[in-house]
Amino acid sequence: MKSIIPIDAFPRLDLREKAFRKYERYIGRALNESYKVDTRVELGISPQTFILRFKDAICGFKRYRYESILFKQDADFDNIKLYQVSINDVSVVNVKQAYKEQNPADLVLSAATDMEKIKSLIEEIFFSRHTDPVYVKYSTEEERTAVEHCSNFEIDIRVLQPGLLLLRLY
Repeated sequence: MKSIIPIDAFPRLDLREKAFRKYERYIGRALNESYKVDTRVELGISPQTFILRFKDAICGFKRYRYESILFKQDADFDNIKLYQVSINDVSVVNVKQAYKEQNPADLVLSAATDMEKIKSLIEEIFFSRHTDPVYVKYSTEEERTAVEHCSNFEIDIRVLQPGLLLLRLY
């Protein structure tokens, strides 16, 4: 008589090691730097699919403890954020690394002291004259709200971590 294997004996297809290996190099790179990926050219998939499969690869790695020569089990995946920035591109941002690499005088602004510069950068981002990420430090909810409502131009303003906003084009 044939033994019955429980349905949950094997990982979902998107959590298996083969799926993890497909995204391992992208995850390893994201742990060290921020970058953009043209998902249609490199993998032949949509940006949304790339984002979901990237996250599934991390989940499978953590859950099933796959071995990797690029990073260890205790790697800090929480600092990796993924954003679709165009029809084909995904921006992979390591928040901690990007914050460390930025020149505080130019790209990490303070909501308390740099509101005029923030307003002008929002306009430049909206008209695609400024394409680099802009980080804004805030210390109170009032400062965060002031940044979110300081301009008539619609851009994406996200809280990356408590006290830090990312400004970018949708």
